[in-house]
Amino acid sequence: MRNRFAPNSNFARSVDSIGWALFFMWVGIALLASFSWTVSLIGTATIILAVQGTLFVRGERLDVFLAAVGVVLLIGAVSDIYGSVWSFFPALLVVIGIAMFVDTVRAHRSEQRAASNGVGERNPILHG
Repeated sequence: MRNRFAPNSNFARSVDSIGWALFFMWVGIALLASFSWTVSLIGTATIILAVQGTLFVRGERLDVFLAAVGVVLLIGAVSDIYGSVWSFFPALLVVIGIAMFVDTVRAHRSEQRAASNGVGERNPILHG
């Protein structure tokens, strides 16, 4: 079975590797420099969104989950800059996690029902 999370091409794999390298460098720099959470989140969101944007521009398959994470991190950081109540952000993360968990459990149950009915494996591209 092919890994559905594998990048499409050598270019996508290279961009993904560069993104991870930048992420680890950024985390190291942010920790060494004692950056605030806001600055750290903006840097992380920028790296994530730049990688996904590069893939999009090149017509490669995006990682929708990572793109959503980048947007959520950026929203949290920007809301902190403008003095909004920070407490909504952790609650938002909990809600996103619960939604992902429920979706995964439902998909697993659907796949089990389909397998028992002889339908076969669910296509993650069409149903994901």
